[in-house]
Amino acid sequence: EIGRYEHTGSLQVAPLGGIIFCAFNLQMHPFKNKKVRQALSQAIDRVAIAQQIGSLHEIPAYRILPPLLRKDFGEEVSHDFKSKGEDLFSLLQKGLIEENLQLETLLPITLIYESTDQFRRIALALQEQWKLLLGVPIQLHECDQASLFDFIAKGKFSICLTYMAAQCNDPIYILDRFKFKKMKKNIPGFENQKYIEQLDIANQTADPLIRNLALLRAEKILFSEAPVAPIYYINQGVLLKPTFTHFACSPIGNILFKYMQPVSSDESPN
Repeated sequence: EIGRYEHTGSLQVAPLGGIIFCAFNLQMHPFKNKKVRQALSQAIDRVAIAQQIGSLHEIPAYRILPPLLRKDFGEEVSHDFKSKGEDLFSLLQKGLIEENLQLETLLPITLIYESTDQFRRIALALQEQWKLLLGVPIQLHECDQASLFDFIAKGKFSICLTYMAAQCNDPIYILDRFKFKKMKKNIPGFENQKYIEQLDIANQTADPLIRNLALLRAEKILFSEAPVAPIYYINQGVLLKPTFTHFACSPIGNILFKYMQPVSSDESPN
């Protein structure tokens, strides 16, 4: 169906300053352990999920900041994940041993997500990938949005599949939500002193180069500590009648309807 609209040119696809990701509850075992979080995050086949479930040419995500929010960074965060298979399994096993746990006796880990077709399909893919590659049993729990928010607020979850979108054209909007574990939007309950220090530098300096460097360092810490597992960046599709032109978006991907104009009779395809 979407392909038909793309072929006619009526479907406009544009990136949105948002991301779909998993958050690990750092207040619960075994996710207090960084190795466990890293193994699960690195085991995700992001390319397969983006291609098979995303319908608008979504880009696999290996870092938390969407491309629209990091245009001024000038540097990529490395996502040289460990090789698949034995290395990741070994990493998981080491993390579990540090928590006095064994994979063989590990109870099913619950993945909660909002009751939508998109999240359901992603959850099923994650369940299959984690079981196949790491042998980790995953139990799925689908719920409405209000119940999901309630579980998150009360910390009653192990892994949460969700999304977030920037409300302003500044990467600190995304990074700042993970600054203190008591913040409402800090779903994993992450807190790290070095991370806090970099965000403080970014907030206090007037030098854009120093600010961008501090934000980049903060994002690298978030990548290394793995409280969240990015999956793919969100795109949006808009059906535009051939009688309109000048499709435009804001720096964070919001559609700017005020710039749309009707095609004049001389330009009209009819």
